[in-house]
Amino acid sequence: MKKFLLRVGLFASPFLAYALFLVLIDPYEYFHGSGPVATVTKEWTFCTEGGLWPVENALWKMIHFRRTPCPNILLGDSRPYLINPNLVVHLTGTRVFNLAIAGGVYNTSTELFWFANQLVELRNVVIGVSFYAYHQTMERDYLSEPTAVLHNPLYYFTRGWVRKSFLQVLKAWTLPLLQAATKQVAAAPPGQTVAATASAQDWQKIIDTYTGHYSNYAYPEHAYNQLREIADYCRRKGIRLTLVVFPTHLDLQDRVRRFHLEAHRDRFLRDMAGLATVYDFNYDNDLTRDRRNFHDPFHPNQDTLAQVIREVWGGEIKYARIYRDGRISSGETASPSESGR
Repeated sequence: MKKFLLRVGLFASPFLAYALFLVLIDPYEYFHGSGPVATVTKEWTFCTEGGLWPVENALWKMIHFRRTPCPNILLGDSRPYLINPNLVVHLTGTRVFNLAIAGGVYNTSTELFWFANQLVELRNVVIGVSFYAYHQTMERDYLSEPTAVLHNPLYYFTRGWVRKSFLQVLKAWTLPLLQAATKQVAAAPPGQTVAATASAQDWQKIIDTYTGHYSNYAYPEHAYNQLREIADYCRRKGIRLTLVVFPTHLDLQDRVRRFHLEAHRDRFLRDMAGLATVYDFNYDNDLTRDRRNFHDPFHPNQDTLAQVIREVWGGEIKYARIYRDGRISSGETASPSESGR
């Protein structure tokens, strides 16, 4: 019997050791705060190492939102994901939690809206929307895995992608060169390190990648219905809902014309304007003509995002076309922060 127990103990010891180290390092801060590894190290690791970004992003943000719920949230894909909420706080004095997910799509935003709504009485909701993702084929399941982990801690120990994140964070913590790199970007939130504009070859490759699905466009009835349900709920509950069409470079916008999708794009804008106030930056203007305002055709740089923040949250309108009830409104509109102050 003693030999059997000894063998069982020897067999189980690596798993127990892993479990103990996982709790200690806690790459997603599931059980506690930063612990021996600084939060910025974990954020930087997820940003630079890549991996299953939407799933990783979602678990990290859902855990931290559950710990410190906020009534003012930002949802969307990799464009709003890059927004530094501290800049919004500095401008408005109102705390905003960035729940946008790199790689996220419409169903990701709607699911995260309902997740946040269960935890706090929402006041202001800003959702990044785009015609690029307004497509029937763009629905993705990024939240079932993080949700399962949130509801059952056992999954935290058994999921391969959590183990991968654990090893990445452990490497960043222990290797001096990576530690030094972490200190250099410590002031930048995840996803917000400075990046150079893409090369000409990469620029075109990104355009081709992002617009390949335009050739078989299909109207996203489900995505629209999900957003309409949110809009109806916000009206009933007095939640201020704002939709933002983030700027993309004119080269990317031109693909809409090449695929003869202008009518569908216009329907997208009408749909959005029928749901809430819309700030549209994605048209031919000085901001979207200049490559220096973008990391790549799809992603604005931090200076451009700062301009978006000044207009959407600060009301300093320069580029945004503001839509209400399906038409461009005259004059300025209230910023999303006003009712939350």
